[in-house]
Amino acid sequence: MLISGLHTWKGLARSVAAVALSIPCQTANAILPVPPPPCPTNLSSKSAEQLRNRIADPTKADWWRACAAESLAERGADAIPTLIQLLKNRDISTQLLAIDHLGEAKEHGGTVREAVPLIVQHLKTYNTNDPYIQDQIYRVYWVLEFLGKDATPAIPIFIEKSKSNAPGALVPESYWAIQALGRIGNYDAQRIVPHLIQFLDEPSHRVDAANALANMAASARSAVPALNHHLEAAITSPSDKFSESLMWALARCADNATTVATLTPLLVAPGFELQAANALRGIGPAARPAIPYLLNRLENSSSAANEKLVDVLALLAIDPNSVETLQRILAQATRSNSYDIADELAHAKSLPAALAPDLQKAIDTSSDTRLRQLYIDALKQTHVLPVSPARRPHSL
Repeated sequence: MLISGLHTWKGLARSVAAVALSIPCQTANAILPVPPPPCPTNLSSKSAEQLRNRIADPTKADWWRACAAESLAERGADAIPTLIQLLKNRDISTQLLAIDHLGEAKEHGGTVREAVPLIVQHLKTYNTNDPYIQDQIYRVYWVLEFLGKDATPAIPIFIEKSKSNAPGALVPESYWAIQALGRIGNYDAQRIVPHLIQFLDEPSHRVDAANALANMAASARSAVPALNHHLEAAITSPSDKFSESLMWALARCADNATTVATLTPLLVAPGFELQAANALRGIGPAARPAIPYLLNRLENSSSAANEKLVDVLALLAIDPNSVETLQRILAQATRSNSYDIADELAHAKSLPAALAPDLQKAIDTSSDTRLRQLYIDALKQTHVLPVSPARRPHSL
């Protein structure tokens, strides 16, 4: 889960801050726990000093402390001096609560850049051999990622931390540091891209580095030769996660024509077809040269159902308005009675009206109630109303 994709911190910051204090992070993609109880309604009437005292009181329930921090952060610029005071507290859980809510304070108009040097200092001094720190350090990196340009003073510590792995950590701090570099790397690409390229040679972090470069998109275009070099090697010595990350990085970083020319032949390379299709899907309409390959794979009787679905998703992203392409997708759905393919058609944002007769035929000939409903839903995306077989003119 990426904080940079959130439209608001309200609720999430409290969930992360309160429950993460006592529940370790199990994986890099850890699912957030059940939200804590609703916040008390009288917190808005409390002074900043009262809220600070309660946030900094480790005898209070974790969720309650997080509620106080949320209420404080909603005050925007007025909250920043108090949050900075909390950052200076010697209790680590209090520091983390303050860090957690800087993003919300920023959303409410606060200027948070002055708090970043304090966070950097904490990153330098935290004992990474401490299991509690190992479990909670991701919170610091998540917030710094969200702060974007304001977090650029942290880039040197990110680079330093990306080089070290503390023993015993299920998700090492270096992982979070590399991810953070990818999230804010466009603000200092000249320094960060060469650093990430070096990690492409390290088995423990090559996938992380490729993903970070992908997050930098066009800012990391100078990494394209290195990405191509490693992809060529990955194809001869397969590593699923690495080759997939390299393809996605190329799709994000390189110009479309170059990437499509590189990835299209991989649609027929055993073991790499689905990865290539997913990467081309991310490029969208610019990947049109790949359409014949995708259609051939879709209509190949030996392709598994999951492979066909990947091809369909790619085709819908690359060629969403082609009646011929959509007809062939629909034909595959009816031929194999595929709920998954029919469902993708049913949830398309829009479909050309010229596809309506084919969808109506699928509705009329399908004996499966679920499939018929999906075809009806797809027909609605053409803005042509379905015709009930019982009410259709005999001439039809």
